Amino acid sequence: MVHKLDLEPGSPYVFLSASQDGTVRLFDIREKGQQHTILVDLRRKRNSTFKKHVGIDSISINPLNPNYFVIGGGVCIHFYKIYQIGSIYSII
Repeated sequence: MVHKLDLEPGSPYVFLSASQDGTVRLFDIREKGQQHTILVDLRRKRNSTFKKHVGIDSISINPLNPNYFVIGGGVCIHFYKIYQIGSIYSII
């Protein structure tokens, strides 16, 4: 289940989705063929106390620099992380 979508500023064709399954997906509706690209995959990172997936409840693309986005989530363990598109690695 998708919790939130965020459009890339200045581009009505590109958006990111944050999902309950722990993924962030990049969609570009101009592209033919591949529907999306998984940018973040937290499905293998589980809450060790409850043995459940860590869902992503929120996402926001930086309006000044759309190469950066932040995600947040968690029910028992709250978290946020900032990512950079292109060299997808956790900055914070």
